[in-house]
Amino acid sequence: MVNKAAIGIALFVLVLMVGVSALLGMQLVGGDAGAQTTAQGSSGGGGNGGNGGNGGDGGNGGDATTTNGSSPTPTATATPENVTTRTHTLTTVPATSFDEELIEAYVVEYVNEKRRNRGLSNLSGEGNVVERIKPMASSHSANMSRTGTVVHTIDGQTSADRYRLFGLYDTCQWKLDGKSAVIDARRDRLEVIGKTIAGRTYVEDGESRFNGNESQVAHAIANFWFQRSTYRDRLTYPNADRLGVGVNVTSSGEVYVTGNVC
Repeated sequence: MVNKAAIGIALFVLVLMVGVSALLGMQLVGGDAGAQTTAQGSSGGGGNGGNGGNGGDGGNGGDATTTNGSSPTPTATATPENVTTRTHTLTTVPATSFDEELIEAYVVEYVNEKRRNRGLSNLSGEGNVVERIKPMASSHSANMSRTGTVVHTIDGQTSADRYRLFGLYDTCQWKLDGKSAVIDARRDRLEVIGKTIAGRTYVEDGESRFNGNESQVAHAIANFWFQRSTYRDRLTYPNADRLGVGVNVTSSGEVYVTGNVC
Protein backbone atom coordinates (compact mmCIF):
# COMPACT_ATOMS: atom_id res chain seq x y z
CA MET A 1 0.00 0.00 0.00
CA VAL A 2 2.80 2.31 0.86
CA ASN A 3 4.50 1.63 -2.40
CA LYS A 4 1.33 2.25 -4.32
CA ALA A 5 0.80 5.49 -2.47
CA ALA A 6 4.34 6.59 -3.16
CA ILE A 7 4.04 5.70 -6.78
CA GLY A 8 0.79 7.64 -7.02
CA ILE A 9 2.33 10.69 -5.45
CA ALA A 10 5.29 10.50 -7.76
CA LEU A 11 3.05 10.27 -10.80
CA PHE A 12 1.03 13.23 -9.55
CA VAL A 13 4.16 15.32 -9.06
CA LEU A 14 5.42 14.33 -12.48
CA VAL A 15 2.15 15.31 -14.15
CA LEU A 16 2.11 18.53 -12.21
CA MET A 17 5.66 19.39 -13.29
CA VAL A 18 4.86 18.60 -16.91
CA GLY A 19 1.80 20.84 -16.73
CA VAL A 20 3.69 23.68 -15.14
CA SER A 21 6.45 23.36 -17.75
CA ALA A 22 3.92 23.40 -20.54
CA LEU A 23 2.24 26.45 -19.04
CA LEU A 24 5.53 28.30 -18.71
CA GLY A 25 6.43 27.39 -22.26
CA MET A 26 3.18 28.78 -23.56
CA GLN A 27 3.68 32.02 -21.63
CA LEU A 28 7.17 32.41 -23.03
CA VAL A 29 6.02 31.75 -26.57
CA GLY A 30 3.07 34.13 -26.17
CA GLY A 31 5.34 36.84 -24.81
CA ASP A 32 7.69 36.55 -27.77
CA ALA A 33 4.80 36.63 -30.17
CA GLY A 34 3.38 39.71 -28.42
CA ALA A 35 6.72 41.39 -28.59
CA GLN A 36 7.00 40.56 -32.26
CA THR A 37 3.47 41.81 -32.83
CA THR A 38 4.25 45.01 -30.99
CA ALA A 39 7.44 45.48 -32.95
CA GLN A 40 5.63 44.86 -36.20
CA GLY A 41 2.90 47.25 -35.17
CA SER A 42 5.48 49.90 -34.39
CA SER A 43 7.22 49.24 -37.65
CA GLY A 44 3.96 49.49 -39.52
CA GLY A 45 3.05 52.68 -37.72
CA GLY A 46 6.40 54.13 -38.64
CA GLY A 47 5.79 53.23 -42.25
CA ASN A 48 2.41 54.94 -42.23
CA GLY A 49 3.92 57.88 -40.52
CA GLY A 50 6.56 58.05 -43.23
CA ASN A 51 3.88 58.04 -45.91
CA GLY A 52 2.05 60.73 -44.05
CA GLY A 53 5.21 62.78 -43.97
CA ASN A 54 5.60 62.40 -47.69
CA GLY A 55 2.01 63.41 -48.09
CA GLY A 56 2.72 66.45 -45.98
CA ASP A 57 5.56 67.47 -48.29
CA GLY A 58 3.31 66.99 -51.26
CA GLY A 59 0.72 69.18 -49.54
CA ASN A 60 3.04 72.19 -49.77
CA GLY A 61 2.82 72.07 -53.53
CA GLY A 62 -0.95 71.90 -53.96
CA ASP A 63 -3.32 74.64 -52.74
CA ALA A 64 -6.35 72.71 -53.94
CA THR A 65 -5.56 69.62 -51.77
CA THR A 66 -7.31 69.43 -48.42
CA THR A 67 -5.92 67.60 -45.39
CA ASN A 68 -8.10 65.76 -42.90
CA GLY A 69 -11.17 67.15 -44.59
CA SER A 70 -10.26 70.78 -43.83
CA SER A 71 -10.42 73.61 -46.38
CA PRO A 72 -7.18 74.68 -48.06
CA THR A 73 -5.46 77.58 -46.37
CA PRO A 74 -4.98 80.59 -48.71
CA THR A 75 -1.37 81.40 -49.32
CA ALA A 76 -0.59 84.92 -48.11
CA THR A 77 1.47 87.13 -50.39
CA ALA A 78 4.40 88.61 -48.55
CA THR A 79 4.39 92.40 -48.46
CA PRO A 80 7.77 94.09 -48.10
CA GLU A 81 8.00 96.32 -45.06
CA ASN A 82 8.47 100.05 -45.28
CA VAL A 83 7.21 100.20 -48.86
CA THR A 84 5.15 103.30 -49.68
CA THR A 85 2.74 103.27 -52.60
CA ARG A 86 3.40 106.46 -54.52
CA THR A 87 0.82 108.32 -56.58
CA HIS A 88 2.65 109.78 -59.53
CA THR A 89 1.72 113.44 -59.82
CA LEU A 90 2.41 115.28 -63.01
CA THR A 91 4.89 118.02 -62.12
CA THR A 92 5.80 119.28 -65.57
CA VAL A 93 3.94 119.88 -68.82
CA PRO A 94 5.85 120.81 -71.98
CA ALA A 95 5.50 124.51 -72.74
CA THR A 96 4.89 123.67 -76.38
CA SER A 97 1.65 121.91 -75.46
CA PHE A 98 -0.02 125.16 -74.36
CA ASP A 99 -2.30 126.81 -76.93
CA GLU A 100 -1.82 130.59 -76.78
CA GLU A 101 -5.11 131.37 -78.52
CA LEU A 102 -7.00 129.15 -76.08
CA ILE A 103 -5.40 130.95 -73.15
CA GLU A 104 -6.46 134.27 -74.69
CA ALA A 105 -10.06 133.10 -75.00
CA TYR A 106 -10.11 131.88 -71.40
CA VAL A 107 -8.72 135.19 -70.15
CA VAL A 108 -11.58 137.09 -71.81
CA GLU A 109 -14.05 134.61 -70.32
CA TYR A 110 -12.72 134.96 -66.77
CA VAL A 111 -12.48 138.75 -66.98
CA ASN A 112 -16.13 138.85 -68.06
CA GLU A 113 -17.07 136.54 -65.22
CA LYS A 114 -15.59 139.02 -62.77
CA ARG A 115 -17.32 141.93 -64.51
CA ARG A 116 -20.70 140.17 -64.27
CA ASN A 117 -20.10 139.62 -60.57
CA ARG A 118 -19.90 143.41 -60.32
CA GLY A 119 -23.05 143.99 -62.31
CA LEU A 120 -21.21 144.99 -65.49
CA SER A 121 -21.75 143.82 -69.06
CA ASN A 122 -19.36 141.51 -70.90
CA LEU A 123 -16.47 142.80 -72.95
CA SER A 124 -16.56 141.41 -76.47
CA GLY A 125 -13.59 139.27 -77.46
CA GLU A 126 -14.59 139.10 -81.12
CA GLY A 127 -15.33 141.41 -84.04
CA ASN A 128 -13.43 143.63 -86.46
CA VAL A 129 -12.09 146.04 -83.84
CA VAL A 130 -10.95 143.21 -81.58
CA GLU A 131 -9.17 141.61 -84.53
CA ARG A 132 -7.10 144.81 -84.72
CA ILE A 133 -6.55 144.96 -80.96
CA LYS A 134 -5.28 141.40 -80.60
CA PRO A 135 -2.19 141.81 -82.84
CA MET A 136 -1.31 144.95 -80.89
CA ALA A 137 -1.57 143.06 -77.60
CA SER A 138 0.35 140.08 -78.98
CA SER A 139 3.19 142.25 -80.25
CA HIS A 140 3.67 143.79 -76.82
CA SER A 141 3.60 140.38 -75.11
CA ALA A 142 6.26 139.20 -77.55
CA ASN A 143 8.41 142.22 -76.70
CA MET A 144 8.00 141.59 -72.96
CA SER A 145 9.05 137.99 -73.58
CA ARG A 146 12.05 139.13 -75.61
CA THR A 147 13.25 141.53 -72.91
CA GLY A 148 12.16 139.41 -69.96
CA THR A 149 10.29 142.36 -68.46
CA VAL A 150 6.68 143.13 -67.58
CA VAL A 151 6.36 146.83 -68.40
CA HIS A 152 4.19 149.08 -70.54
CA THR A 153 7.03 150.91 -72.30
CA ILE A 154 9.65 148.96 -74.25
CA ASP A 155 12.23 150.51 -76.57
CA GLY A 156 10.62 153.89 -75.95
CA GLN A 157 7.21 152.78 -77.26
CA THR A 158 4.32 153.51 -74.89
CA SER A 159 0.88 151.99 -74.76
CA ALA A 160 -0.58 155.12 -76.40
CA ASP A 161 2.02 154.81 -79.16
CA ARG A 162 0.81 151.29 -79.91
CA TYR A 163 -2.82 152.39 -80.06
CA ARG A 164 -1.83 155.05 -82.57
CA LEU A 165 0.37 152.64 -84.54
CA PHE A 166 -2.50 150.19 -84.97
CA GLY A 167 -5.03 152.94 -85.78
CA LEU A 168 -6.97 152.45 -82.55
CA TYR A 169 -6.26 155.61 -80.58
CA ASP A 170 -9.34 157.53 -81.69
CA THR A 171 -11.54 154.44 -81.80
CA CYS A 172 -10.77 153.41 -78.25
CA GLN A 173 -11.76 156.43 -76.15
CA TRP A 174 -14.94 157.52 -74.41
CA LYS A 175 -16.31 159.77 -71.68
CA LEU A 176 -17.19 158.49 -68.27
CA ASP A 177 -20.88 158.69 -67.41
CA GLY A 178 -21.75 162.13 -66.09
CA LYS A 179 -18.20 163.41 -66.43
CA SER A 180 -16.34 165.44 -69.02
CA ALA A 181 -13.10 163.50 -68.60
CA VAL A 182 -12.17 161.33 -71.55
CA ILE A 183 -10.73 157.88 -71.08
CA ASP A 184 -8.10 157.11 -73.71
CA ALA A 185 -4.82 155.21 -74.12
CA ARG A 186 -2.64 157.84 -72.46
CA ARG A 187 -0.89 156.88 -69.20
CA ASP A 188 -1.54 153.19 -69.96
CA ARG A 189 -5.18 153.56 -68.91
CA LEU A 190 -6.44 151.02 -71.46
CA GLU A 191 -3.79 148.37 -70.92
CA VAL A 192 -3.16 145.58 -68.42
CA ILE A 193 -0.11 143.31 -68.44
CA GLY A 194 1.07 140.30 -66.49
CA LYS A 195 3.18 137.18 -66.32
CA THR A 196 2.72 133.68 -64.96
CA ILE A 197 4.25 130.21 -65.39
CA ALA A 198 2.80 127.31 -67.37
CA GLY A 199 3.61 123.64 -66.95
CA ARG A 200 5.96 123.77 -63.97
CA THR A 201 5.83 124.61 -60.29
CA TYR A 202 6.56 128.17 -59.22
CA VAL A 203 6.29 130.22 -56.04
CA GLU A 204 4.04 133.26 -55.77
CA ASP A 205 3.25 135.17 -52.58
CA GLY A 206 5.09 132.48 -50.62
CA GLU A 207 2.96 129.65 -52.01
CA SER A 208 3.82 126.89 -54.45
CA ARG A 209 1.59 127.01 -57.54
CA PHE A 210 1.14 124.97 -60.70
CA ASN A 211 -0.76 125.79 -63.90
CA GLY A 212 -1.19 122.56 -65.82
CA ASN A 213 -3.52 123.68 -68.61
CA GLU A 214 -4.74 126.75 -70.50
CA SER A 215 -7.67 127.36 -68.16
CA GLN A 216 -5.44 127.45 -65.09
CA VAL A 217 -2.99 129.80 -66.80
CA ALA A 218 -5.84 132.17 -67.70
CA HIS A 219 -7.24 132.01 -64.17
CA ALA A 220 -3.86 132.97 -62.75
CA ILE A 221 -3.66 136.01 -65.03
CA ALA A 222 -7.24 137.17 -64.45
CA ASN A 223 -6.85 136.80 -60.70
CA PHE A 224 -3.57 138.72 -60.80
CA TRP A 225 -5.22 141.61 -62.64
CA PHE A 226 -8.23 141.83 -60.36
CA GLN A 227 -6.11 141.67 -57.21
CA ARG A 228 -4.48 144.97 -58.21
CA SER A 229 -6.70 148.02 -58.04
CA THR A 230 -5.07 149.80 -60.99
CA TYR A 231 -5.68 146.89 -63.37
CA ARG A 232 -9.07 146.10 -61.85
CA ASP A 233 -10.21 149.66 -62.54
CA ARG A 234 -9.11 149.43 -66.17
CA LEU A 235 -11.01 146.18 -66.69
CA THR A 236 -14.20 147.45 -65.08
CA TYR A 237 -14.84 150.64 -67.05
CA PRO A 238 -18.64 150.73 -67.41
CA ASN A 239 -18.49 152.10 -70.97
CA ALA A 240 -15.79 149.74 -72.26
CA ASP A 241 -17.14 147.07 -74.57
CA ARG A 242 -14.13 145.24 -76.11
CA LEU A 243 -11.08 143.37 -74.86
CA GLY A 244 -8.22 142.08 -76.97
CA VAL A 245 -5.71 139.72 -75.35
CA GLY A 246 -2.28 138.66 -76.60
CA VAL A 247 -0.34 135.76 -75.06
CA ASN A 248 3.25 134.68 -75.55
CA VAL A 249 4.48 131.38 -74.05
CA THR A 250 8.24 130.87 -73.98
CA SER A 251 10.03 127.55 -74.35
CA SER A 252 10.64 127.51 -70.59
CA GLY A 253 6.96 128.01 -69.75
CA GLU A 254 6.95 131.73 -68.95
CA VAL A 255 3.67 133.29 -70.05
CA TYR A 256 3.53 137.00 -70.91
CA VAL A 257 0.06 138.48 -71.33
CA THR A 258 -1.25 141.85 -72.51
CA GLY A 259 -4.86 142.96 -72.39
CA ASN A 260 -6.07 146.05 -74.25
CA VAL A 261 -9.47 147.59 -73.60
CA CYS A 262 -11.54 149.53 -76.11
